Amino acid sequence: MKRVNASMLTMDEIKKAYSKKFFDRGLLYAREGHVKELHWNEKKQRVTAKVYGSRPYKITISFPDVKAISDDCTCPAFETYGECKHITAVLIELANRSKQDRPVEDHITSLFRTMFTEDRWDEASTASNVPKKNTDAGQRLVEEFAGMIHPAPSFTGVPFGEEKTTLDVESAVLFMPNPDGIFFSLAVELKVGEDRLFRVKDIREFLDAVKKGHDLYFTKSFSYEPEHHQFTEQDQELLDVLHIIYENEQFYDATHMYDALKKRLHIPLAYSEDLLHIAASKGSMAIDSNGRDIGELRFIQEELPFTFSVTRDEDILTLHVASVSDAMLLEEAPLLADKEKLYPINDRQRTIFQLIRTQLKKLKTKQSDPDAIYFSRDDEEAFFTHLLPKLELIGPVSLSDDALEHVNYQPFSGKVTLDLTDEYRLTADVAYHYGDQVIRPFGEVPFRQPVKPDANKLVRDTEHEQRIMAVIEQADFHYNGHELYLIEEEQQYRFLFELLPYLAREADVYYSESLKNILAAEAPAPVVELNYQESGNYLEAGFDMPGVSKDQLQALLGAIVEKKRFFRLSSGEVIPLRQDHFSQVEQLVTGLGLNPDEMVDGKVKLPGYRSLEAEEILRKEGKTRYSRAFKELLEAIRHPESGDTPLPEGLTADLRQYQVTGFQWLTSLSSYGFGGVLADDMGLGKTLQAIAYLLHEKTKAEKAGVDPGQALVISPASLTHNWKNELEKFAPTLRAHVIDGAKAERIAAFREAVDADVVITSYPKARQDDAELTKRRYTTLILDESQAIKNPATKIAKTVKTIPANRRFALSGTPVENSLDELWAVFDAVMPGLFPGKKAFRQLSDEAISRISRPFILRRLKQDVLTELPDKIESVQYSELTDDQKSLYLAYLERIQGEASQAIQSDGFQQSRMKILAGLTRLRQLCCHPSLFIEDYEGESGKLNDLLELVANAVENGRRLLIFSQFSSMLTMMKEVLEQAGYDLFYLDGQTPGKARVEMAERFNQGEKELFLISLKAGGTGLNLPGADLVVLYDLWWNPAVEEQAAGRAHRMGQKKVVQVIRMVSQGTIEEKIHELQKRKKELIDTVIQPGESSISSLTEDDIRELLSF
Repeated sequence: MKRVNASMLTMDEIKKAYSKKFFDRGLLYAREGHVKELHWNEKKQRVTAKVYGSRPYKITISFPDVKAISDDCTCPAFETYGECKHITAVLIELANRSKQDRPVEDHITSLFRTMFTEDRWDEASTASNVPKKNTDAGQRLVEEFAGMIHPAPSFTGVPFGEEKTTLDVESAVLFMPNPDGIFFSLAVELKVGEDRLFRVKDIREFLDAVKKGHDLYFTKSFSYEPEHHQFTEQDQELLDVLHIIYENEQFYDATHMYDALKKRLHIPLAYSEDLLHIAASKGSMAIDSNGRDIGELRFIQEELPFTFSVTRDEDILTLHVASVSDAMLLEEAPLLADKEKLYPINDRQRTIFQLIRTQLKKLKTKQSDPDAIYFSRDDEEAFFTHLLPKLELIGPVSLSDDALEHVNYQPFSGKVTLDLTDEYRLTADVAYHYGDQVIRPFGEVPFRQPVKPDANKLVRDTEHEQRIMAVIEQADFHYNGHELYLIEEEQQYRFLFELLPYLAREADVYYSESLKNILAAEAPAPVVELNYQESGNYLEAGFDMPGVSKDQLQALLGAIVEKKRFFRLSSGEVIPLRQDHFSQVEQLVTGLGLNPDEMVDGKVKLPGYRSLEAEEILRKEGKTRYSRAFKELLEAIRHPESGDTPLPEGLTADLRQYQVTGFQWLTSLSSYGFGGVLADDMGLGKTLQAIAYLLHEKTKAEKAGVDPGQALVISPASLTHNWKNELEKFAPTLRAHVIDGAKAERIAAFREAVDADVVITSYPKARQDDAELTKRRYTTLILDESQAIKNPATKIAKTVKTIPANRRFALSGTPVENSLDELWAVFDAVMPGLFPGKKAFRQLSDEAISRISRPFILRRLKQDVLTELPDKIESVQYSELTDDQKSLYLAYLERIQGEASQAIQSDGFQQSRMKILAGLTRLRQLCCHPSLFIEDYEGESGKLNDLLELVANAVENGRRLLIFSQFSSMLTMMKEVLEQAGYDLFYLDGQTPGKARVEMAERFNQGEKELFLISLKAGGTGLNLPGADLVVLYDLWWNPAVEEQAAGRAHRMGQKKVVQVIRMVSQGTIEEKIHELQKRKKELIDTVIQPGESSISSLTEDDIRELLSF
């Protein structure tokens, strides 16, 4: 019960009764229109409302008397604090609508009288009691309208105008030694807060709250509220990694021992190194095994922190290793920890450290000095020869004056002499120098130590000797008993140009004069010349290299094709083909598939469409010469905006600048005999640009006095009449004819279309009419929505390839939907030969595919060219399954998991694929509405209920909606439910005729009806619906590109409002996993097309396992 003067409900009264934090946040909520569904119960003197924050909360406020109110809210904050921002928002909303000096009962009654018809009220009202010109109603209307706040768009997140508070996150990294004391593992604990930090008592619960956006209570003075709290980018990165570890910790047995410590999260080995880098970058504290702070975690990019010393006590050598005692290795990671400092350590150093620590552990109870290792006189030679060089790999070693008393210790140097004989035989002489003493490991007389007991034995640097020997062994030298030699050219090249630099680091290398001449010679740089021959429409690539004959040049190019690393000229000179100035020639030869055997006088001919690819390969470096014709081709294709081809007369449309550029691009490609893919974003007018091109081609032919011929347009069936309408509207001088109807009607239509400038048919009809379509040659073939031929094995794809046409162009806002194979299929139809065969194409890198196709793809995005186009806001609305739905879903999920797992094990993934996908479809249908395939289901659908509420709120706020579903039966159910609720709507699915589609779209855009229900596949393309400003995707499609097409129906030219796109996802179901899978796999083939194209590969076995979590 709050002490509030309810008779005078003012802002001051509310501020006195509630804390400042909740009053301020409630004020923002009220201003932003988060208070909805106000209801007044006069009998109980009670207000109920819903306030929409991170989720909807129900508020009840009772007025038992004029001096107090009783309030309640379903949010966690109210349960903790006894008050919340939602209650204050409702009270502020009431206060805003009231007159400050009016009693609240009168105000509330007056307010809610305006919301209901008079027959809802019990008060008697007669004409005799009411003045003829009573101004009270007018006064109330003025007051109500003055206090009316425009509702804010529905979205989640912090209310506009309120800045989120950035929380501090303090992380502590625990170094937890293994029982052997040599290795350690990691765990993490957290503290969080604003001005004061609070220990996270259950780290998993906290990570879950952060990930899912839930409130979490800490203490009476602090709760984590995602609506008002945020983290720095650095802290968020740490929390994201910890959440991934938490999600996967069931796979790591090591975590079980820490289950009792809820505040601590054990870090698996796979994440340890990455987490340490993140933690160190944010200054996390390191904690030792006793729970003590040992300093701020730091990475040290220096030598390891070890020092050693060697002393002698009579005949005993002592190695002091105290510096390694406290250090530990991070398991399976190249890191060593010395207190709070972390050092990189390689495998060799790691092994040496581990061996020393292992021996120290064994000695711990056997001697007084636990940090000393002793060596007898008999082991001294081995100590200096084998152990000392390896110790120096992890730290400096100091020797006392008497440590070398019984050994001959001399500085080491290695020397290698190389010679190339007249028979091109490469020999090597290896020598180890210790002062005046020389050891030749491959000499005829082997080295022997002195045999006298009192003689000092030579200490050999075996570590250094082994490094030299490793290079010799790598080079595969032969040894005949007295010398090392190499005969094979490939081995000689590998040694001289790849391994020799490593040998030079370990030894002094000397060369004979014959070898110096070859190695010192600098290979001449090749020159490439490109020339475009307009007469034959081909590219001529010429090669020249000073000092190299044409015949040798051809052989050199052959060596490049064969991937050889060097080429030996007739003079004996070796030319390394891996040098930088040969890289461009290699890329040109291999990238364009040149055949040196076809070279004539140093030149090779290529198809003209390879011109831009060749220039792109050669652009970065090297010596290149271009002919004038080649330069003109580059300018025309690469910079169409600078083209000067005038728009054709008779075009009755004002083209935007980017559309003019598209027109110039089409005409430029056509003039050189090329085809291409116009891949502009949905809604940018690809059809209009193509019409301008077709009209230009006819006009140009007529001016030249030649037959303009006939163009052919193939489009989806739903768009054929749209093409005809657009042609009549924008190019009335072009005679267009649609081929449609039954077989006999189409045969007659072909006869009637003899004099048409443009023939229009659909993909299904083209498949049936292939014989008619191949009877004549078309000047231009336009493939609209060319994704229809993305499968080259289909009959329509094969038919399109056989249609004779001088020029071929494809139009598509999504030229790639599922894989790059689709791009291959489109270009195989519009520019055969541009790509290699399908098998070879799949071996190409994304970069290579991009280089080949880029000149022949033009793609512009709406945000780049339509700067005046309003924003598109995308969000996800999560729905909960009803109890009935949930029971069915879990039962089906368990069944499908078992069937899928068994099918994969017994038949393999590919054989089980269709059966598994059918099961996944059932799960998705259950999320939409179980009655889609369960006939006797009588329960409700949580998502459908949410949709009805969403529609009600949207229509109430003047929004106009497009609602998409892939299931036609779901659309039918929506139609029935929405019509029963009193909504007037349009409905379109695959059965809707093409003319009816166009008519409904026009009527909707003119303002008729608020709702348009559309099948995702039938209406995702070819519809212009800028009359809508809210797009609802009721169920997810596997391919996000299809969803983007659907959203593009509203977010296109002509749109004046911000477009909101809402994806409806059932929480905790396969839909949520599909959405996550989409986000992770959504890879635009950015390198191939342009930013904005999205692709998700076909589902793999791993994807299926993740979706079903088995």
